[in-house]
Amino acid sequence: MKKGTLFCSLMMACILCAAPIAAQQAAAVKGVAAKERIDYIEKSLIEGQKNARIWWGLWIAGYAGLTAGQYALAGAAWNHNEHFSRLDRIKDDFNIDNSSTFPRKEQWVNYLVGGTKSTLSLGLLLVMPFTPAYAAGKLANMPEGSPEEISRKLAEAERILEKCAKKEKMGRAWWKHLMGIAVNGAGSIIIWQCQAGKDPWKDALISFFSGMAVFEATIWTQPTRAIKDWREYRRRYYGEQGAAYGDEYDDRWYLTTCPGGLAVGMAF
Repeated sequence: MKKGTLFCSLMMACILCAAPIAAQQAAAVKGVAAKERIDYIEKSLIEGQKNARIWWGLWIAGYAGLTAGQYALAGAAWNHNEHFSRLDRIKDDFNIDNSSTFPRKEQWVNYLVGGTKSTLSLGLLLVMPFTPAYAAGKLANMPEGSPEEISRKLAEAERILEKCAKKEKMGRAWWKHLMGIAVNGAGSIIIWQCQAGKDPWKDALISFFSGMAVFEATIWTQPTRAIKDWREYRRRYYGEQGAAYGDEYDDRWYLTTCPGGLAVGMAF
């Protein structure tokens, strides 16, 4: 009886000693897996940051230049004196045909509308910053010395990468195209109705299509690295196989036949 009691005591002691060791080993394995995930996210954010900063910075500079230039032309057109201007003097000095004037006085409306559209686009870039352009720095100073710190850093890393993916998705969203059509359409109507020129509808069309070209270029040149990285992260570490073939972060355009011709559509 004493031998049986001693054997049971020894077994219980082994189990009690082994439990903390097993827990430590499981925590260590979990910590390694979490560190691997953090490294994947940090690498993705750093590699995508360069193109994101280039895109964001170039378009801010571009819209700022367009805004300043068009407001300057609006002021020049408003104050234009057809009998004497610096531009006329330059044309005379270089024997350039001076039969037409630039900018025409009535075109101040065109440039004012163009400057306003550029201001709105610039405001969107500044008021709603492009997260992938600076997100990598948010993880750099977070500690990861203990399991609790690693867990917090992983949760923050996942939140940031998902936020970057959503930001890129929003930049390519279907409503962005409609917003461009609405703003440029409204500006063209103002030119058509308010310009005092001979054919204001021509300038209205030029304003609409040039404005749409610039706005669409902004949309289609925006980087989408974070969308792909977030999708791959979910597939790799959460087993979401559907993410490899497309998910809610993709708009899908399609062309199909319909009675009387072709139809273009988008699934979102």
